[in-house]
Amino acid sequence: TEKLRLGARCVVFLALVLPAALRYETGTDYGNYVNLFIKMNNTTDIEIGWRYLNLLIKNYGLSVQWIFFITAVLIYYPICFVVERKHFCITIILYILFGFYFKSYNTLRQLIAVSFVLWAIANVEKKKYVQSIVLLFLGYLFHISVLFVLPCLLISKISLKGRFLPFVVLSLGIVLILKVNVLEIALEFLTLVGHDFARFAGTWYTDKMEIGTGLGIFLRLALVILACLVYKKIVHKYPQKKIVLNLTIIYIWTYFLAAQFIILGRLRDLFTFVPLLVCGYAVEMSGKYKQIVKVGYFVLLLVLFEYDIVRQTRDTFSNSIYPYYSIFYQGVIQ
Repeated sequence: TEKLRLGARCVVFLALVLPAALRYETGTDYGNYVNLFIKMNNTTDIEIGWRYLNLLIKNYGLSVQWIFFITAVLIYYPICFVVERKHFCITIILYILFGFYFKSYNTLRQLIAVSFVLWAIANVEKKKYVQSIVLLFLGYLFHISVLFVLPCLLISKISLKGRFLPFVVLSLGIVLILKVNVLEIALEFLTLVGHDFARFAGTWYTDKMEIGTGLGIFLRLALVILACLVYKKIVHKYPQKKIVLNLTIIYIWTYFLAAQFIILGRLRDLFTFVPLLVCGYAVEMSGKYKQIVKVGYFVLLLVLFEYDIVRQTRDTFSNSIYPYYSIFYQGVIQ
């Protein structure tokens, strides 16, 4: 029934929100957000949405922990209540196994923006354009990177007819990325508009990312690439998915950009909503093999997921979420 479905989504929502809301000294930027909260009255160089959220909590005399509670609600609400029923289960599983849930413990402002973008795209598919514009604006209030989504949305309205055309466009884009110094162009643009990302020029953020075997990247992109291969089938059956399918190509490009320079990983993170909206359809279009594809893929991802957990420590892993501590450990952790 509708009530039971809503109840099930609420259970999933709480399962995501409570650990994130009750964490203590968990996440790379936990301390930074606490310090920012303390100094917020004297800070102006911050996104207006984040600034007023902090000031609202301070003015009501609430503790800094409310920052993590409210951001958890803002980040996970669209994922739990906006994603359509058809592939909701796959979406939630991938959200965790892809590591997006881990990521949401760190880059709070950008992940709030990403959730608003996901919500906006869902409304675009339903042709609710006014709501989409409002949601994109709300996302922009929390992170300026939403501006990069706008031109991509305009480009994504282009129809890529032909069975192999999406894959051809994808391949040409990858070749261009490998040949052009995209970082230099991006930093020059950011300097021109006065954004503080330009300060990263010449730092370790502009170093190349260590990829290792590349197996992890391949597994995270496998279904997304499959969505490109079955592009025509998906659009034929679900015409409203054309925009997000075109964004799928851009999402893969951002992986190659992030592999070139560490700082461009933020651009990749901006498009994390894409696989959540397309992977279920990629599995569906796998025909009679879809159950094998789904189960086999989840097993491989789970192995990678557990491997990442095992090798995490507070000192060596960038997410700093393991071991996990809750607010009930306050005063115990040194």
